[in-house]
Amino acid sequence: FDHYPAKALAMAGMGFFLVIGLIFNVMFFIYVYLERRLTTTVWSGIIVSLVTIAHVMFINVFTVNLYPEGRRLHGIAAGDELLEMAAVHEHSMPKADIANVELHTKFYILWLVAEIVFMLHISGKFFADG
Repeated sequence: FDHYPAKALAMAGMGFFLVIGLIFNVMFFIYVYLERRLTTTVWSGIIVSLVTIAHVMFINVFTVNLYPEGRRLHGIAAGDELLEMAAVHEHSMPKADIANVELHTKFYILWLVAEIVFMLHISGKFFADG
């Protein structure tokens, strides 16, 4: 899913998944708002806002180019190429390639942390309400 035809399909599928997540966030916030508790509403608003920002930013994972100059920076198929590159670059990847991989990974980490925080918030809310 890292080159054009598949990347477009993956981005559309992930976009749909994220839209469903955003709809769920709004539905959850409406549910909390209807309880008419100020602190709960404000706290849930903050959590939902942060999770929504993470959802919207996650789509950027598809904008990171993991194929600089025709090379692959991931995957099993890149094993020999990375070994050759490591020998040429004094046993390390160039800083620009490392920055690309880090950026690609940070979008996933941000999304995962946001989902875990939201899950904990929801589970705490529903278990507390009984």
